[in-house]
Amino acid sequence: MGIQSRPPGFRDVAELAGVSVTTVERVLNERGSVSPTTRMKVLEAASQIALRRVLPNPDFGNLRIEAILPSNPTPYWQKLSAALKDAKKLLPRGVTLHRTFVPENDRDAMIRAITSAEMKKSALIVAAEIDAEIERKRDFQCALTAVDGHLRLAG
Repeated sequence: MGIQSRPPGFRDVAELAGVSVTTVERVLNERGSVSPTTRMKVLEAASQIALRRVLPNPDFGNLRIEAILPSNPTPYWQKLSAALKDAKKLLPRGVTLHRTFVPENDRDAMIRAITSAEMKKSALIVAAEIDAEIERKRDFQCALTAVDGHLRLAG
């Protein structure tokens, strides 16, 4: 009888892609936050070694929503922050919500937070008035929603 080799597995994908087995598991099971570059390396390695499983769509990725809020202790902003924190628990797999706090009325800090490239954003919720300068500097690859503390009730 000949020696049978085992079918390729996550360890083989990890070795070929140059990542950890945990990263391979996150990509192939579509959970966790993995950069698009790393995601593609894992998918290419899995395809190259003919991993026997259905591979995720390479165009699919985690949706990342960032909410930029003022560091403000008033009830309105505290309730909004708490609601966003609670909403994180209700989001489906693959959707993450991050809250970033900036000093209130610090326009430069707000612009830095909006234009930050630390993570790729799918959507941006900003607690500030969006003017032409902010509109020019933001990442145009994501949706933008502005929220302010001036609610107007219809009535």
